[in-house]
Amino acid sequence: MIDVLVPLPLPGPLTYALAGGMRKAPPPKGARVVVPVGRRTLVGLAWGRPARPPAGARLKAVRDCLDPEAVLPAPLDGLVEWAAGYYLYPPGLAAAEALPPGLLSARARRLDRILGRRAPLRERDPGLAAWPGGPPPEPTPAQAAVLGELDAALSRGGFAPFLLHGVTGSGKTEVYLRAAAACLARGRGVLVLVPEIAMTAQTVGRFIDRFGEAVAVLHSGLTEAERLGQWLLLRQGKRRLAVGTRSAVFAPVADLGLVVVDEEHDPSYKQDDKFRYHARDVAVMRAKLQGAAVVLGSATPSLASFRNALDERYRLLSLDHRVERRPLPEVVLVDRKAHRPPRRRPRRREAGAPPWLSPELHRALGETLERGEQALLFVNRRGFATFLFCQDCGHVFRCPRCEISLTWHKADAGPGAAKGDGRLACHYCGLTAPALP
Repeated sequence: MIDVLVPLPLPGPLTYALAGGMRKAPPPKGARVVVPVGRRTLVGLAWGRPARPPAGARLKAVRDCLDPEAVLPAPLDGLVEWAAGYYLYPPGLAAAEALPPGLLSARARRLDRILGRRAPLRERDPGLAAWPGGPPPEPTPAQAAVLGELDAALSRGGFAPFLLHGVTGSGKTEVYLRAAAACLARGRGVLVLVPEIAMTAQTVGRFIDRFGEAVAVLHSGLTEAERLGQWLLLRQGKRRLAVGTRSAVFAPVADLGLVVVDEEHDPSYKQDDKFRYHARDVAVMRAKLQGAAVVLGSATPSLASFRNALDERYRLLSLDHRVERRPLPEVVLVDRKAHRPPRRRPRRREAGAPPWLSPELHRALGETLERGEQALLFVNRRGFATFLFCQDCGHVFRCPRCEISLTWHKADAGPGAAKGDGRLACHYCGLTAPALP
């Protein structure tokens, strides 16, 4: 008998009988097998001997074993079991999420037929081009101190979590590159997670420029064939460094020695549909299971990671200054409530200053434009409410031209709006209309 994980919403594996030659040589744990489920035939993963063999039950037999070896090797099988239990997700579906798309499809071909296949990468993919960074720069004293601690952890081996808190421009990427080189020199693999390939093309490009053919890139922008080709190169040990987005946390990097989570605070690491996991936390658990060092890097660490560092669960590493002591941007906090005049008095404003700009910001914008420079303003939200609806019938007021909900402004909704008059405004085409009382 053997347990099999099938990609269905079930609380655990199903038990099957072994027939013929599979009794003497049962499929290894993590190998794909073909099994009947009801009237269907599915591809699942062999999951070892059942802990409690069912007594007196008539078991269906495994029809075929597709792989001579595991496609989900240890300790990734343990990581999938932990993630499924921690995030309360069916283990069969969790295992399917950890594999390349289509690998558990009933139409999937035998793995031994595609082991030598290399799917070409798309030349125009922005995340796969080498970044012309030139020769590696000499590390600063702060970088050298951080690298010394990481090198010591790699020499000792075992699980070692670090939080790298470095200001923007302090050279965190160079620390990742040198730590990865030290890990590869010891014959161990490296996994680097980035929040989004499109936003971190420079980081990915620098790894490709530094390590060349040793890098495999995994992200959703690749076709299924390209992702499978990169996954196979890692599974065969032909690539020892994986760079990818959230799902790359399950990449089959052999003998993993270092995990890097860049911009660990980024919400993109959270999967918000189907298997709802946090890739940062799964990466930390994977490093623990495989006895690897893990570096969480950020200029603005998440509160959870910073708390772990303060509680000494993580080792805190700091890069407090930019490379070559380049100055940080000047930040000025303007408290608009501190100098607010009494309500009965009309508030004095500089000529031409709109009511939503402070006098300091208005002056700074003017000076910037006079120098021929550009200014960029970020507004977190416009309007008092993003939509207005009728409590009796549920009707939502929408723009007749854009078919989006109109934003309710309690006052000053744009051109043509009287002061203090509540208005509905479309932020796409600029349409304004009076709000119903």
